[in-house]
Amino acid sequence: MNVENFVCTPVSNRGVQPTTKPYRTLCCDWVSCTFPLEIRLCDVLNALKLDLSLFSMQDYAFYRYSGCYLYNGIRILVGHEQSSFMFDFSGAGCRFYESLEIGHSWIDVFNIFFDYGGSFTRIDLALDVFNDNSFTIATMYKKACKGHTKGRFRTFDYYVKHKFEDGRILGETLYFGSASSLIRFRFYNKLDERVSKNIEVLENIDSWIRFEMCLRKEHANFFVYLLLMDKRDIVGLYFGIVRRYLLFLVPNSDSNKWRWKICPWWEKFLNNAQEVRLVKKVDEPTVFSKQRWLSDSVSRTFAFMYLLEKEHGFPNPLNSKNLTAFEKLFENHEKEYEIYNQYRISLGFEEISKSQFLRFVGNRIFEIKSERKKIINHSE
Repeated sequence: MNVENFVCTPVSNRGVQPTTKPYRTLCCDWVSCTFPLEIRLCDVLNALKLDLSLFSMQDYAFYRYSGCYLYNGIRILVGHEQSSFMFDFSGAGCRFYESLEIGHSWIDVFNIFFDYGGSFTRIDLALDVFNDNSFTIATMYKKACKGHTKGRFRTFDYYVKHKFEDGRILGETLYFGSASSLIRFRFYNKLDERVSKNIEVLENIDSWIRFEMCLRKEHANFFVYLLLMDKRDIVGLYFGIVRRYLLFLVPNSDSNKWRWKICPWWEKFLNNAQEVRLVKKVDEPTVFSKQRWLSDSVSRTFAFMYLLEKEHGFPNPLNSKNLTAFEKLFENHEKEYEIYNQYRISLGFEEISKSQFLRFVGNRIFEIKSERKKIINHSE
């Protein structure tokens, strides 16, 4: 995929680059994620390299949480019946976290949240397009009004802000999708917005359009799944989703507009990306997905712990003698039992009963305990 016009690919917004050529930057502009009841807040904070003492307790809360901590646009919500806590990075919070120079990219943050069983409730991606005059917000609106579009949206809205004194346009915004939908696009003239608020803009910026994509719940989670598990490129994902949900067309005599060609200026904007389909439900775990997760998320830690064990005798919990791990599997075995049988069937073997599966696990627990007793008796 051609990304030569992208001067910023770490998914952050570090400021406008000094060039008069058309170029684009992509950043995370909102990230919200909830966590299961058994996950500890201190563990996730340590992984993010954040200190709770820097957060201030607020006298408000929302999303059915009873408490809220705030630190420069980063909110931590606590006190919920079904969730241990929630991280809520606003746009300002995203920019502040980047400024800390902790060393984490947003891909790293997604990985941390994913590893701790987080469920993403909202992810906003913002694409800034500078000095590209091939089309405008008004161009897109006019095509939409004429029905020269195809995609997955049912509605669109257009808002224009005028200056009362002389009627000058101060800003225009085009929405595709509703505020409550799992995906929504918001396109607006960022340059006009900055000028209307008397915010300084570099002289070399002739045009500046922001394209925001808001993903919620199932779509946000599947986006992260594609990003982490399928190792998709985030730029390609962004444009692939846009291609799936919104296309501007060149009309012709064909009564079926799904056969109309895409406008050249929109095809250029899509950057040759392949269509990406967002599904509402990620496939259930399998033996292979668990194996891939271990390889992607745990392998480096395993290697490090192995070195500590070999060179310094440090106990390594990532081995077949981990009593706690097998006891947890015995207590909560439903999902693993199903996955185990699915794998047996794929190999041509018959299913085993739940009591047989528990007997396998129980036998291993007994073996580990027996080995430990022998070590203790020998030392005495």
